[in-house]
Amino acid sequence: MKTILCAVDFSPASRETLACAASLARALGAELEIVHVVRPPTTLLTDLPPSLLVKDLEAAAERRLAQEAAALEAADVRV
Repeated sequence: MKTILCAVDFSPASRETLACAASLARALGAELEIVHVVRPPTTLLTDLPPSLLVKDLEAAAERRLAQEAAALEAADVRV
């Protein structure tokens, strides 16, 4: 196995899933790919254009993914 894909939504359950995937990746010497899908809300309660809101959601998700990746790399997991 070369790559393990783990989808996250940043919930507590997803953190547990990520920890299991990281353990498996470390044990198998595989690379771990972390993915998060940004889905725009169906109802907008803001004056911002939807494209700006989606960009903000994407930026926040990218920051969280980078934090998770850094923590995993510090634990000797290839991300």
